[in-house]
Amino acid sequence: MDYNTQREHLVLPEYGRHVQQMVEYLLTITDRKRRSEQAALVVRVMLSQNPQLKRVEEQERKVWEHLYMISGYQLDVDSRYPMHKPETVSQEKSELHYPARKQRLNHYGTLVPKMLAAVSNLDTLEKKRLFGLQTAQQMKRCYLEWNKSTVENAEILSDVERLSGGNVNLEGATLTEVTVSANEGGVKKNAANRPIQQGNGTQAAPNNNKQHHHNKNKKRRIAQ
Repeated sequence: MDYNTQREHLVLPEYGRHVQQMVEYLLTITDRKRRSEQAALVVRVMLSQNPQLKRVEEQERKVWEHLYMISGYQLDVDSRYPMHKPETVSQEKSELHYPARKQRLNHYGTLVPKMLAAVSNLDTLEKKRLFGLQTAQQMKRCYLEWNKSTVENAEILSDVERLSGGNVNLEGATLTEVTVSANEGGVKKNAANRPIQQGNGTQAAPNNNKQHHHNKNKKRRIAQ
């Protein structure tokens, strides 16, 4: 059996093994003129894999560069796009890393950690507790708006300590009850503060003004 793992490594897998084999055959052609003609045919095959781009000159230049790359920059042919030396070819860009996150408490948003960081830098414990309680109250509202359920105060206070790195401790504090309104819970309203009809059965308010003008015009026609 002939497995791909036992075959030669593909330089550009997007073109397939058959293109690489054709390029390898080009290197065996000794006549320069014939080699150049065959290389142009291979480029046409490579372009045919993207027919919508085969008439774009910049795309043709890129395919010629890919041809040279597959040949290991050993293909010597006559072309209007000369071969670039390996040192002039753009190198592969470094991997883009995502910013690290210590915890995933997205329901509090991005401002709450910044608020707690500011509270942590306050100079007195009294100020830290005062503004920490206000921040915890906002965190409770954010939690209920996101989850639409109840939450224990102990959980909010624990998250305050965690997000502040232990600099804000509200142990024993009491948070007031938070009521999330219907609009905060996700019910959309129009400019007239009326609910927009949605799939959950909410009905839009009828347009009484339109019906009023219709009846008024009807009475005028009857009077005439």
